[in-house]
Amino acid sequence: MADSQAPSTDQDPVQPVVLITRVGSWVGAEAAVHFLKRGVTVIGVGSNPDRISELTCALAKLSHNKGKFIPCVGVLTSPELQDQIVEHIKSEGQLTAFVHNVGAYEPLNAQEREPIEQWVALQKSLLEALPMAHRVRAFLRKQKGRVVN
Repeated sequence: MADSQAPSTDQDPVQPVVLITRVGSWVGAEAAVHFLKRGVTVIGVGSNPDRISELTCALAKLSHNKGKFIPCVGVLTSPELQDQIVEHIKSEGQLTAFVHNVGAYEPLNAQEREPIEQWVALQKSLLEALPMAHRVRAFLRKQKGRVVN
């Protein structure tokens, strides 16, 4: 009798969700296309509203997309943006991966940059995702998800 009252372990399949940072870059956009073609919901984060808008339009035109693209514009360290991302994760499905597009910055004058300036920019790119990673780690653990840098 206790078994009949126990919650069922058979659940309806839940939509996989992937969070991609710097989605407006070439690598980020290609990662988004890869997952969308496979029916995954992609939460794409970027700081440039024009790029995110262009990407959203371009992804909507692709005929082979089976997934859903959710654009989020802002700085990844912003608590408001983090709250927005967490709410999207909760409403869309199960977070299976956090793709942190490290080092995907585009210096205006790469030749004029000193190596130390490039190193500082790379460190910033890596470290800015730590608060977000902390916020989503419980979702990732639940699904045995992965962080990809």
